[in-house]
Amino acid sequence: MKGIFLTFSLLIFLFGCKRDPIKNIANAEVYKFNAEKCLCCWGWYVKKNDDTLKIDVLPNGVTISTVIIKPIPVYIELGEKKNNCLTIDYDYYLVNRLEIIK
Repeated sequence: MKGIFLTFSLLIFLFGCKRDPIKNIANAEVYKFNAEKCLCCWGWYVKKNDDTLKIDVLPNGVTISTVIIKPIPVYIELGEKKNNCLTIDYDYYLVNRLEIIK
């Protein structure tokens, strides 16, 4: 009887939990925040691979401090580039998904 229970418990544990293979894998870092309220100044600076970009709106349910002491590892999926700023230092993007990696 114990063997059946243990086998059943193991199967539930292994196959019953949906795992997200992306969790715990950072593909970018949020390293700076600019709080200036000028056009195309506001936002978080994100380093992804060799690119630096900015995001000005975080997805619902995500909170990142405006005081960043050390880079924050994140998993980010970008949406379309925003074309609302013509003379800026970095491009702004919509964010489809953002998870802070701990």
